[in-house]
Amino acid sequence: MVRTIKGSHNETGARPGRKVKIINLGLDPEEAVAMGLEIEKVEKSGRKKRRGELC
Repeated sequence: MVRTIKGSHNETGARPGRKVKIINLGLDPEEAVAMGLEIEKVEKSGRKKRRGELC
């Protein structure tokens, strides 16, 4: 998500650039591994909903 936010403030011809200050309040995966935290396995189930899809 941080990468998405960082990329969303770029200047375009139609929209001027904006100054964005990003404060990361989360725990990055690299930090968790360095702390020796257990890695949780996640199983994917079903298909992802597309943007705007209700069911």
